[in-house]
Amino acid sequence: MHSLEWHSTFLEIPSFVRHNPIRSAVCVGGGLVASCCIVKTLQKFLSDQGRREKIAKKRESLEKQIASISKKLSDLDELDLDELETIAALPFDDLIAQLQNGKITAAKALLAYQSKAIAAHQQTNCITEFFSEAVNIAADMDERYRRTGDEKPPLFGVPFSVKESIFVAGHDSTRGYANDLDNMRSTDAILIARMREMGAIPFVQTNVPQTLLSFGCSNPIYGTTTNPHSRARSSGGSSGGEGALIGCGGSPLGFGTDVAGSIRVPAHCCGIAGIKPTSARISQVGLNRATPGFQMLMASVGPMAPSVSALVAACRYLLGSYSRTDPFVAPIPFDENALKAEHALTVGFYEDDGYFEPVAACKRVVLEARDALLGKGHNVVRWSPPEVPRAIRLALSMTNMDGGRVLTDLVSRDIAEPFHKSMFAFYSWPNWFRRLLAVF
Repeated sequence: MHSLEWHSTFLEIPSFVRHNPIRSAVCVGGGLVASCCIVKTLQKFLSDQGRREKIAKKRESLEKQIASISKKLSDLDELDLDELETIAALPFDDLIAQLQNGKITAAKALLAYQSKAIAAHQQTNCITEFFSEAVNIAADMDERYRRTGDEKPPLFGVPFSVKESIFVAGHDSTRGYANDLDNMRSTDAILIARMREMGAIPFVQTNVPQTLLSFGCSNPIYGTTTNPHSRARSSGGSSGGEGALIGCGGSPLGFGTDVAGSIRVPAHCCGIAGIKPTSARISQVGLNRATPGFQMLMASVGPMAPSVSALVAACRYLLGSYSRTDPFVAPIPFDENALKAEHALTVGFYEDDGYFEPVAACKRVVLEARDALLGKGHNVVRWSPPEVPRAIRLALSMTNMDGGRVLTDLVSRDIAEPFHKSMFAFYSWPNWFRRLLAVF
């Protein structure tokens, strides 16, 4: 067959299409849709390849940091290692006292908790980054105050850990999104700046769930953080890395954020102390939020620690101390008189809100707390929260005022955590269908 005849025969449009315009339009349209789908799939595949390369680079960087610290520890003799263990075992108030009187240097306190943090990470996968500059900061502080004899700041040399969503200058804050890797923050969150002023040293950053809106703790960059008491269980979230690290003794003090339990749930799961202060008592400038806006349900920044005494110390130096740098923080300092007051307090409690029935262990702990308060002479009053189902509906509505569009967009353009794939499928359903489901 002549080549021209072959081409004309090969390219001839089938008769069932040629004689039916509707079929022709459908075929053309279908071809265009298929082409677009193929192109988008290819683009997503190539983009994900780039993201995976950045993830591998980030994980390799963490391994190098751990190897560097481990090398330094391996060069120490047994007496030095015992000293580090003794430092990391000190109660918080004793740690502060010995840093103040010079019995412990900032450099030794830092190394002690770096050692414990590595062990915690190997057990729970709780760390996203060690701040390498912390070593020089601690050494410089020791040298300065040894040379000048100046009065040390109140938290001199205290190492502290930071949830990944809180900005630390020169470091990532991704919320578990690979797209945000290599986007170093140029300034500290006001909280971090204030802690530096008090002499404390941020030394490690801890894991979060992708989106921050989860009571678990897993993301495609850093993986899953497990419970310090059982690897088969969760550390809680979204401040789950903090909970696991502190639960393993890897930090004397850390900071998380909380809207609906993101400090309290990990504290409960990991067996540590944590507090969600009233919103805007500690500055929120420099936080990477789950979604933009989010003003109807206000988040809080709060301390997490092995003991209540560390929470008290953090609140003492943080509450009401930002009025010049953050006008949204109430200029109300920590009330030492209220802490030391001997008069009886009136405390309300409940065992069951009538909506989510707690497990027996939680009920038991509430009753034990009630009995302890009564034993101290306080007044304890049983209380029933009003309209809990309505409050839950309102809270969920406030967290999804855009119908989940922002979160869906962020996750769809990234490597999605498997859990979120099914969760965000809900957001793709049309509103009329979701309203229909709500009836049932």
